[in-house]
Amino acid sequence: MTADLRTMLLELADIGRPRLHRCTDGSWHCSVEFPAPDGVTAKVSSQFDHSTPEEALQTVLDRLGGLRDMLSVPTPSVGIAHNQVNQGDTP
Repeated sequence: MTADLRTMLLELADIGRPRLHRCTDGSWHCSVEFPAPDGVTAKVSSQFDHSTPEEALQTVLDRLGGLRDMLSVPTPSVGIAHNQVNQGDTP
């Protein structure tokens, strides 16, 4: 196992339960399930067509980064309140 492969797997293991497998056609697939509130399924996956395990892992890591960015963007009302707190405009 290469150092990069090990590092990526450990990074995903810190988040949840990663799965990496080789498909019957020789391509690679990766997914990770992670804790979420009741009633929510939290899973990020790659496609089933990656030529290397590192490529499949990197796809999942990239998608997790996009998910983090998406969830960190506040809604308009939260954004307004956040800006007011930062500027000291709240009582």
